[in-house]
Amino acid sequence: MVNRTKLFYAVSSRCDEEGNEHILIWDFDNIDLNVVLKSLSKVQNYHALGDIYILQSTHGYNAFCLDKLFFNEAHNILFNTKFNDYNHTKIGYYGQSWCLKFSSDKAIIKRLIPTENYDERPQSYAHYLVFKKFYDYNKLRILNPDINECVEIESYKQNVI
Repeated sequence: MVNRTKLFYAVSSRCDEEGNEHILIWDFDNIDLNVVLKSLSKVQNYHALGDIYILQSTHGYNAFCLDKLFFNEAHNILFNTKFNDYNHTKIGYYGQSWCLKFSSDKAIIKRLIPTENYDERPQSYAHYLVFKKFYDYNKLRILNPDINECVEIESYKQNVI
């Protein structure tokens, strides 16, 4: 008998043990890259966000921003981002964090630099270290790092067909 269940690892959006602050993690499945870029650019400008990094995978695109936001603000931004996967946002809301699955098929392909209205929020140094090591992307930068060096890694089993 073949086991169809596989163990996956993902980085959590949580920036502190209490779960008060989060980075942003988006999920765009089967959406055209230009549509993703336009959607993220509007959100970045409207909410004065820092750098947003876009990852490509076999199922579409993910994105993350290292800015630290309170849970409700992060949820509001994710929920109101056009074409962001509603189920990813909903599951993260009920689970009190969003996750970005580690996968060898994902690579950072683009960085959206902040607009002139950028609000210099503290950013997650721990997430920066994890993403820098895992994705080996030389344009990854952090402008206003916090002092935390711990990040939460989650594991879960998923049925693979």
